[in-house]
Amino acid sequence: MYDYFAIVPPGLEKIAEEELQRLSAHETKVEYGGVAFQGSTETMFRIHLRARTITRVLLRLKTFKAFSFPELFNKLGRIHWHQYLAKDATVNVCASTDKSTLQHTGRVEQVVCDALDRPLTSLDAQQTIYVRIEHDVCQISLDCSGRRLDQRGYRLQAVKAPLRESIAAALIHWGDWKPTQSLIVPGCGSGTIAIEAAQIAQKMGAGLQHEFPFIHWTSFKEKRWLKIKTTVEKMFQADVEVSIEASDVAPQALAISKNNAKRAGVTDIIQWQRMNMLEMHPKKDAKNGLIICNPPYNHRIPADTSALYAGLGRACREHFEGWTVIVLCPDTKTTRSLGMPIKDTLTFLSGGKKVVAVKL
Repeated sequence: MYDYFAIVPPGLEKIAEEELQRLSAHETKVEYGGVAFQGSTETMFRIHLRARTITRVLLRLKTFKAFSFPELFNKLGRIHWHQYLAKDATVNVCASTDKSTLQHTGRVEQVVCDALDRPLTSLDAQQTIYVRIEHDVCQISLDCSGRRLDQRGYRLQAVKAPLRESIAAALIHWGDWKPTQSLIVPGCGSGTIAIEAAQIAQKMGAGLQHEFPFIHWTSFKEKRWLKIKTTVEKMFQADVEVSIEASDVAPQALAISKNNAKRAGVTDIIQWQRMNMLEMHPKKDAKNGLIICNPPYNHRIPADTSALYAGLGRACREHFEGWTVIVLCPDTKTTRSLGMPIKDTLTFLSGGKKVVAVKL
């Protein structure tokens, strides 16, 4: 068993923990901005291929105290780097310090490279080492993921302030949506929520198109990796009966959403419609389901935000009794404007700004 840390958008740690546990992570522990867990190499492979709510995974190599640069150098030399770094592997180092004797991050990064006897390279390096020093306790981690896991590769176009794919997936999970239920995404923007739901319905592996740095580790076991990857590929179901409706009043947003969905391979299983979100109605045969709405607000629209949210709440009260409704709100004023009882709230950071999702 190895020690790992999954980086997660702050506020979504509990949702990510539940997903990691479903993927066989053990001894999970929520920390701010992530989830620590233990798992086998196979578990790490599986998480990279299937997890949708996390940003990246770090392998925690060593934790020790360091009060001087020579001490840091010596203790770095005791790590079994040969298990991971090939002799010709280029390395990037990202250091951060807080309330510690060693505060110069540039010097810390250079000491790591000196201990490895390698030059400090750019962000295009094959391997990235993370060094976190807090209260003189040094945590050394190796990046398993490379490019951010929430960058699935399909969203090459976007409207203003799009949701990260990991946040969209987390909201779907928070709404306890099942592919047997209807899902409506009014004001779909870049289409991220609808696309993530469609891929979930198809049981499509989130990371199948991703290239991971761990395949270049000297300890990498290709047969184990291919076995896990093949299993995930076989889970895919192309023909699924699912009701996902995505709409937007802006033709450009719909065009962007459809292009992104095409790259994601889910265009045909999402129903697209140009429509104002205040005019949405359920299908006649849809008795219940989930609505996830990320209305435009603040600088994104010139309209009266309170009036928009009041209209949205009125539409939900009149036409969607028995449905679960999730609405993203920038502040408590817009929350009150919905005019509906709040069952639960979820506060998280998106683009460095606090967002409150309310469940109605």
